[in-house]
Amino acid sequence: MPEHCAAYCCANRRTIANRGRGITFHKWLCSVDGKPGLNKMMLDMLERRCQEDQAKYGCVALMLDAMAIRKHVQYNPHNQSMSGFVDMGDGNNETDVATEALVFMVVGLQGHWKAPIAYYLTKSLSPETQRVLLSHALEELHARGIRVVSVTMDGHASNVSMCNQLGCELKGNPQEPLKTSFPHPSTGDKVFVMMDACHMLKLARNMLQVAGSVREATGYTATFRHTISVEEGGEEGDCLHIRKGYHHVIEGFPNCVVADAVINFFMGRTDKVQQVGFNPRLARQAHLEFFIDGLGSLHIGSCSDIIVNHASKIQLPWTKTESQKTYDKFRYSPSSNDNNIHQEVFYFKNRFKCETSK
Repeated sequence: MPEHCAAYCCANRRTIANRGRGITFHKWLCSVDGKPGLNKMMLDMLERRCQEDQAKYGCVALMLDAMAIRKHVQYNPHNQSMSGFVDMGDGNNETDVATEALVFMVVGLQGHWKAPIAYYLTKSLSPETQRVLLSHALEELHARGIRVVSVTMDGHASNVSMCNQLGCELKGNPQEPLKTSFPHPSTGDKVFVMMDACHMLKLARNMLQVAGSVREATGYTATFRHTISVEEGGEEGDCLHIRKGYHHVIEGFPNCVVADAVINFFMGRTDKVQQVGFNPRLARQAHLEFFIDGLGSLHIGSCSDIIVNHASKIQLPWTKTESQKTYDKFRYSPSSNDNNIHQEVFYFKNRFKCETSK
């Protein structure tokens, strides 16, 4: 782990090992001037409101969400410091520029009110660290007499992993019922997890494109599966990494896996393909470019037991009809022109300065 890793990672382990020092950790993460961390002024205000009207302010739902922010660093004349770096409200000076804001907000179950209680400027949070931040928010609210009944978040994989670490079972045996609650860190009462309905509907709309094996007329069958990742670089550009293989097997479908690039795909959602779009200059030879443009929005499931017949590419020139020869003029462009266009797309559009494959 790098030396400049956020101090909360180390403090997290120390606090778990010694719960008696939890109050110190709470104070460390509290903010009184609107800076990142638990907002003490807001929490104190909610405590006063709860004492005045227990029915309205004593029972809440806690919501959390991570939002992307623009990477930007600027001088803040009010506190004479640079703003825009990772900031967990612990006073630790970080060198990484923040890319996300993790926000915690409580919503009243009785009455129409809501209040943000914390935010953190982050670059990437592990489920373990996010679990600790959520636990401290629950403990801080409990210390002020506020009961959290449920936690709402989107269906991101890191959130699911965090819930499982807290005691839920959201990715267990599909034949068994889900466990959608975890014990409160202070009282042991059940805290229920509710995934954001709008985000879950979005995930349902973004269901997998279906890919399989392609069999030519000769009987040869091919399955092409690769993963694609982009390593962030400097001003000169990023690096593209292509690896043979897949991410994971799809639960309930042992012959299907999730991949980023496949030999062909079909029976998928046409609207998702249209959202990715096509480069007209590349005609029908933008196979890899299409999958790169679809990273993060186009999800592909490759099933080895699905086979589609494909016209053979092994044909002798004297066996081609005139229509096939005409088709080839549009289907296959000269290699020199094709290479130039592909290089332009990689460097100028995607800003790739290097590419590796295994």
